Amino acid sequence: MKFIEINNEINKRNLEFLYELLKLRRYSISHIEIPSFKEHFDFVKNHPYHKWFIVEYDSNLIGSLYIHNDNSIGIDILNQYEIFIPDVLKFLEKKYKPLPYIKSVRSKNFFLNLSPQNKKLHDLLISLGYEISQISFEKKSRWL
Repeated sequence: MKFIEINNEINKRNLEFLYELLKLRRYSISHIEIPSFKEHFDFVKNHPYHKWFIVEYDSNLIGSLYIHNDNSIGIDILNQYEIFIPDVLKFLEKKYKPLPYIKSVRSKNFFLNLSPQNKKLHDLLISLGYEISQISFEKKSRWL
């Protein structure tokens, strides 16, 4: 397994893969509509994460992994490769430490936010020793 770090010099293959991965996402908590390819390109070029990787296995791009500045982890692996999620998390845990704790700003531990519909990942994380630390609620309304 190989982890290709995303930086401002991303190549076309990786950019297109990240866009396809976004379009294929079954559970989303960060967006409602798929952005245009240009919007996606601008987002990737802006590189809003502390660390961001494309995951490659056997010369196939299979997913992405990021660490946000608040120590949240984003993991998005193609369905047929979900068996590798424990390996992806092991890579993260071995290679990186959470950014320093900042009271009321940044958690002292890595954490993942999941869609409540993503029961499969929920169960996998529990089996890997992750614990539920909070439940978030959101009121779906349009603010003017």
